[in-house]
Amino acid sequence: MRRIAAAFLLLMLALAPVLAGAASQLKAPRDKNGKEQPYLFSADQVEFDQDLSLIVAKGHVEISQGDQILLADTVTYNQHTDTATASGHVSLMQPTGDITFADYAELHDNFKDGFLRDVRML
Repeated sequence: MRRIAAAFLLLMLALAPVLAGAASQLKAPRDKNGKEQPYLFSADQVEFDQDLSLIVAKGHVEISQGDQILLADTVTYNQHTDTATASGHVSLMQPTGDITFADYAELHDNFKDGFLRDVRML
């Protein structure tokens, strides 16, 4: 269970700035005392394949840290290839009120490279 939580913490940290298109927001949100805010994660279903090192969260996936919230139908993290994907109604809400929508997001190469498909912003 700790491996699953750790993988999704990394996933949230990686997806937030990329989906928002905000390279300046690479730092995790902090509280008034300067402490990094905790991550919260929920999904209808979470599967972990230890042989493939694959974590799949399905159904109403929500990963949040502070006022940043990532929503998707499915979020997958492959530890072998260090690739994270979010698909199906992907949206990222920022504390500023900006919302980025995409049908699909993929991050790889230690979360340094990635792409979004069908991006829209509000």
